[in-house]
Amino acid sequence: DRSLSGKAVSAHELEIPPRASTGPELEADPLPTDLESFSGTYSNPGYGAVILCTAQSTSHHCLDVLSSFAPFIAQTPFPSPIPAPTAPELYAVWPRLWSSHVRLAHRSAAEFGFRFTSLFPEGYGANVTAFETSESGESEGRAVFVLGGGGEGEGEGAGAGVLGFGLEIDADAVEARKRAGAKDVKEWADAWFERV
Repeated sequence: DRSLSGKAVSAHELEIPPRASTGPELEADPLPTDLESFSGTYSNPGYGAVILCTAQSTSHHCLDVLSSFAPFIAQTPFPSPIPAPTAPELYAVWPRLWSSHVRLAHRSAAEFGFRFTSLFPEGYGANVTAFETSESGESEGRAVFVLGGGGEGEGEGAGAGVLGFGLEIDADAVEARKRAGAKDVKEWADAWFERV
């Protein structure tokens, strides 16, 4: 009988077999150009402008953004006890009902995972401990950047200019637009942000 009595037990005590290997890990394609090329201002008629910053950005605006993220990331001009991110990241202010900021982490090639997040770098109320929060499953998606001459996969390469990015939140809707004939990221993304 393997019913649990409420006593804390380890996996070893339960004799749970180790997870089976799912095969070799897929290695991410490197960024098609340097991370700094992705930083800058992007605009969408419905959502407005967003300014993406790297951890090394030095503009006045980006220094404000990075000071908010400093308790949560390393490698900014501000001290942080947090280890460096394992993937290149971009950061921005995104003051909306459900978030204060957005973080984009490189996945593969010109694709980034994004997370809308609310930062409390000075804590909240009497508690001055910094914390970050987001709604799991509701605040995530991907940003697909387009470089050089057009659609996904076109014009990508060292020195290619970033034209913009497609924000994909609803994967089912994106797939439906592709099946309906959408030709490129601009057409199938939930929102297109043009580089300004």
